[in-house]
Amino acid sequence: MPLVSLDMVSIAYGHQPRLDDVALRIDPLERIAVIGRNGSGKSTLLKIISGEVPPDTGAVWRQPGVRIARLEQDVPLAANLPVFDVVADGHTHRSAEDEQWLREHDVDLVLSRLGLDGSAIVDSLSGGWRRRVLLARALVGQPDLLLLDEPTNHLDLDAIIWLEEWLKRYPGTLLVVSHDRDFLDAVATAVVHIDQRKLRRYSGNYSAFEAERARHLVLAQSHFEKQQRERAPLQSFIDRFRAKATKARQAQSRMKMLAKMEELAPLHVAAPFSFEFREPLRAPNPLL
Repeated sequence: MPLVSLDMVSIAYGHQPRLDDVALRIDPLERIAVIGRNGSGKSTLLKIISGEVPPDTGAVWRQPGVRIARLEQDVPLAANLPVFDVVADGHTHRSAEDEQWLREHDVDLVLSRLGLDGSAIVDSLSGGWRRRVLLARALVGQPDLLLLDEPTNHLDLDAIIWLEEWLKRYPGTLLVVSHDRDFLDAVATAVVHIDQRKLRRYSGNYSAFEAERARHLVLAQSHFEKQQRERAPLQSFIDRFRAKATKARQAQSRMKMLAKMEELAPLHVAAPFSFEFREPLRAPNPLL
């Protein structure tokens, strides 16, 4: 039985569609990376899964009693409380018997690994440190389904490596959005790719996805070019002889052949992002 399933889900923001009739099944103990271009709907998908945002159409099913926690990409947290108290809120589901010792032990461990001072007041922290507080709170709760949106943002290398190891041992289900391919290679066992408002699922980590995606693109382009070669003579005959009575039957026959062919669309692969710095007119010496 899945933890969460989406069926024919669509959503748009204003006149900008994000997801269009998508389906997704999330089974227990899966480690899924959600990837796609900026603005493709990755964060929106996580919000739909968590129940924070309802879809415009379609159905979302969640296993009764499933506990879901989501680390947000933005930082809405504000509290005039110590970091320890805010992070410890994630332990509210623990039983009374193990609450006290495990609560303090788990919270202290996560705070130290993320470089957080448990006595610091949350309101006094910068946005990056508040986000670490949100990450710590999500981790110590150990929900059934953990949704992480760019969890490595604002983390140093030691914290990222620790988080990778923590997630490998995590006894629940994980969906993670990240642009850090090394991080995704370390923690993901499946990939959901959002492209042109659709979802496509791949097995394996990010590197496996890239290899499979490349093979898919080459094959799709080959099919498109083959179809174009097959369609060209049919369309040429129709254009030449459709108006001639002696060839009308043959033209109609070729028109029916074209209509039966499912027209393949040309591939639109996102161009790699690049930028450059123009050479300045003057520069101090030394520059740094």
